[in-house]
Amino acid sequence: MANVYAGGHVSVTIGISEEQLVEEIGVTRGALKNFFKILEQERVALEDLDHTLREIAKRYNELREQLLQFSSDDPAVNQLRRQAAAALEAGEFEQAEVLLNRARDRDLEAAKQLQEVAQKRLLSAAASAAANGDLKYTQLAYVEAARYYREAANISPSDAGEILAAYLNASGRALHDAGDYSGAEVPYQQALAIREEALGSLDPDVAASLNNLAMLY
Repeated sequence: MANVYAGGHVSVTIGISEEQLVEEIGVTRGALKNFFKILEQERVALEDLDHTLREIAKRYNELREQLLQFSSDDPAVNQLRRQAAAALEAGEFEQAEVLLNRARDRDLEAAKQLQEVAQKRLLSAAASAAANGDLKYTQLAYVEAARYYREAANISPSDAGEILAAYLNASGRALHDAGDYSGAEVPYQQALAIREEALGSLDPDVAASLNNLAMLY
């Protein structure tokens, strides 16, 4: 079978010389050599050689185009992609895979760092909104205070846990003091649910949330 799949034999089976094949499907000799290996490894039937080879070449050329067109704001990622494109051009598929994995890993690490920065900024913004809530609470402007505490809760990341519960609880307390008892119930209940899930039913903060609801009722 290996002899049948050798480059020259594939060309003969397809009915076209290797030189013509390279020119017709628009790939390098190195890439074509790898295509022959793929055909052998996958044991493609002789009658399917021509169609399968051209399909591989089409996908290969589309990939080359993608690598050349894509641009990142990270010069290192662009460099890795150019190197991958060069490896692909030379038919060094394994090396192209390694380089693309490096580009992927660099982007993932950068995205992780950006997410961490974004989370810190969101928490900081939420703290500023909550401070305005405290300011309004000091002025006995309970409805406005509740609005700021709710804003702080909305800004906070969903996984902020106790911080999020504290803002919701403060919003409920402010509405409670404003006499909006039905409005206070929702943030109180939301704070309780977060605390129960994060801390367990026996935690003092859970007890405080239950006490807030009891006082409200």
